[in-house]
Amino acid sequence: MLGPANVEDLHPSLKLYFNEQLSLNVDWDFFWRQSLYDGIYGVAGNLVNSGLTSRASYIGSALSTEAVWRIDRHFMITGAYTHFFAGPFLRESGPGKDVNYFSLWGTYKF
Repeated sequence: MLGPANVEDLHPSLKLYFNEQLSLNVDWDFFWRQSLYDGIYGVAGNLVNSGLTSRASYIGSALSTEAVWRIDRHFMITGAYTHFFAGPFLRESGPGKDVNYFSLWGTYKF
């Protein structure tokens, strides 16, 4: 997960409501390094990749989908899938691999 330091991003999204119980959100987040002389950082501010081994600015992009099923007024189930496409900066500075992430959770509101 990228932190906010030295990152610029473009994040278009589309949310569809099929009915009151079911919705789908699709978004695509594109990431660039703000400074070519600095690396990229994690959410906690820790250096993840140094900027010394690459002059590429494009980090990569993440295509995500999230489906929400509101079963009733108290309970809903959410599923999310993201595929991260590694860009030139990550391929040059390592590890440079695409990543898949899937999660499924339930929420109960009192």
